[in-house]
Amino acid sequence: IAARPRSRLLSFLGCYSARDAYEARALIVESMACLEGTQDVWARSVAYQRLGHVEWLEGNWHAARAGKRTALRLRRDAGHRPGIAWLLEEIAWVEVSLGEHGLAAELLGAAEALRQALSTTVRNRRGHQDAVEQARIRLGENRYRRAVDRGASLTVEQAIALALGESDLAAAAAT
Repeated sequence: IAARPRSRLLSFLGCYSARDAYEARALIVESMACLEGTQDVWARSVAYQRLGHVEWLEGNWHAARAGKRTALRLRRDAGHRPGIAWLLEEIAWVEVSLGEHGLAAELLGAAEALRQALSTTVRNRRGHQDAVEQARIRLGENRYRRAVDRGASLTVEQAIALALGESDLAAAAAT
């Protein structure tokens, strides 16, 4: 049952690379409708992650955050740690776009710590470097490093709560 929605979901990549955000968004939304109510948590999380990515690329920061947070909740519920690390990273990029540089730096630190624990690497080096550079410039080297270190010291559960805005840590990161 999920094969068709998955193939439609993945075909958004071709649409977006052709710079057709409208068609990419439509394919993702169609896939999401087909996947709702299914047990295919992975495909549902990918759909929300990709929708968030399209929104982010289009400058719709709040919609991007919402999509990526939904994907993170699904990955958390599935216990998919590599996907959690990737979403912590992507949510950091969105937070940079929203001007939340302290929060972004903490999430970058948390994502890096989780990647190290999993022996994985950054999937999108350019996106990572852009977020690091922007956060570092806005915060200054010392504040940036402290925020990254705070994020790296979080448990996975704390990092997820921070990324979802569900903890006191999120309020502290904003200051």
